[in-house]
Amino acid sequence: MNIGFVGFGEAGSAIAKGLVSSGVENVYAYDIALHSAAQRDAMARRAEEAGVTIAESLQDLAGQSDIILSTVVSTVARKVAEEITPHLRPDHYYVDLNSTSPAVKE
Repeated sequence: MNIGFVGFGEAGSAIAKGLVSSGVENVYAYDIALHSAAQRDAMARRAEEAGVTIAESLQDLAGQSDIILSTVVSTVARKVAEEITPHLRPDHYYVDLNSTSPAVKE
């Protein structure tokens, strides 16, 4: 089972670290922070500490993952879901773990 995280801040990195420590081997992460040199280094450190592989794009993340957990901030949850949708396969599970309203998630 390959698990991917969209958004790799506090929540995503903590959940990923727990999954890896419990034996999940293939965990990937993508975050918009990759496009910022200053933030990319911090994300790389979090990924290394958690035992997570960084994906270079949403398409890359979707290609490597069976289950995708969205842990982005609620203000961009819908936008991110729309951006990743073209890269999802029928057998993907996309799980929104954000605090957005049920109407937005729908």
